[in-house]
This record gives sequence, C-alpha cells and structure tokens, in this order.
Amino acid sequence: MRCTTGLSFFLEEGMEVYFVPPRIDCPRCARIVSIEGVHDMSATVTFDSFTTMQQMLDMVGSHCLIDTDELSSEALEGAGLLLIGFTVIDDALGELGSVTDVISNPAQDLLVLDCPKVGKSEVLIPYVDEFITGYDEDARIIYTAIPKGLLEL
Repeated sequence: MRCTTGLSFFLEEGMEVYFVPPRIDCPRCARIVSIEGVHDMSATVTFDSFTTMQQMLDMVGSHCLIDTDELSSEALEGAGLLLIGFTVIDDALGELGSVTDVISNPAQDLLVLDCPKVGKSEVLIPYVDEFITGYDEDARIIYTAIPKGLLEL
C-alpha cells in the first residue's frame, strides 16, 4: 500500500477502510488486522475481508478511504503542515517554488506555492494523484506533472 495524501502513514490496527473504486466480487470495506514494515510512504497492510488471492489482485490500483472520525485530531491538523517548506519540481517546468501552506478542502487539498517562476507570489496546485508523481522526503521535494496552463489560472 502506498500513501499519497501526505507523508505520514495514519493507518492503525482495527481501523475500517473503504475501497474505491469498488470492484466486482471484492470487499468494499475491511478492517485492518495488522500493519508491518511501515515507512514514510509504504507498508504491508493485512485486511480481514479478503478470502482469495484473486480478490487481493483485483484490488491493485484501488484507494483506501478512512473516515475522518477514525483519525486523531492531531493527525488531521498536522498532515498538511508536514509539506510546508518542500520544494516543488515539475516534470516539464522544472523547479516551481516552495510550499508555503496547504489548504484542506472536502474534495481535495491544495498546495499553496510561492512561485517566482511564473511571477506570482501565490499559486494553487491540487494535491491529487494525477498531479503528484513522487516525493523525496530526505531532500524535501515533491515531484509533479502539472497540466499545461494550470499555473496561469
């Protein structure tokens, strides 16, 4: 499992997670039985609802959603703050600037960048899998693939 919304791993044994998009003949939710090998961006997670190897293989590419009631208030408040100060480097545009804030919205979070490359003191980038291509936590870098024209909005 790879965590892409933030750099901390917030899963705990006993939490209920929901899988999206739903798959035919696969569980739509499960409880976490165990978590092993936790690193900043990955872990091996065992769920209680899978009965066959085929079900597990069918879930590759799915996302796990967690009800915010399952997370501590400290985890919710601190998740975006971990990204402040990271440098954002785009595949096509190069270094864009640094993250100055993270705006949490119900639909998606937004990275707020100081972006001298486009002559703006503030640029918003949706923090979604389609735009975030990787991280280097040690170097404090977020790699992106931003669609052409997004920074001009």
